[in-house]
Amino acid sequence: FRPDLYYRLFVYPITLPPLRERIEDLPVLVDTFIRKLNREMGRQVESMDAAAEEVMMHYHWPGNVRELQNVIERVMILTTNRKIRAADLPRYLSRDGSRNIPNSLGNGFPAPGFSLEDSIQQYETQLIVKAMKKCGMNKTRAAKTLGLTRSTFRYKLSKVPSELLDGKPGK
Repeated sequence: FRPDLYYRLFVYPITLPPLRERIEDLPVLVDTFIRKLNREMGRQVESMDAAAEEVMMHYHWPGNVRELQNVIERVMILTTNRKIRAADLPRYLSRDGSRNIPNSLGNGFPAPGFSLEDSIQQYETQLIVKAMKKCGMNKTRAAKTLGLTRSTFRYKLSKVPSELLDGKPGK
């Protein structure tokens, strides 16, 4: 970097916050990179699904926009789908500790008698119910929203009490 260029640019300071501080820009950036890489690679990836967007919105992006571009490029090389799914994303994106703990746990340690398995099942049930309601009770759309195959979703849905879906008390 040339010092004279630095002083020329320093005349008007420009502050560009890191991606983690302007996370609302992420969907626009992802769409821009997808369009650009579609042209360069001759691909036809349309967008990312809601589950993938959720994972990406909760990642802290230490490498900023360049890391985001690299992730999108990697995914587009490896995916065979027309939409980027959460399962297509690198595993490290979902290992951010702050996003793996449901908000309802708070900051305290679980009480005695806590069961991780039961808590995971409850959380999964809540997600399935929310997805079904959001998708107008359409199983195929709900499965896609959660990044699951239809058969996996149907299996998990079979474990959800029907009264949670229809709002009527069970027998």
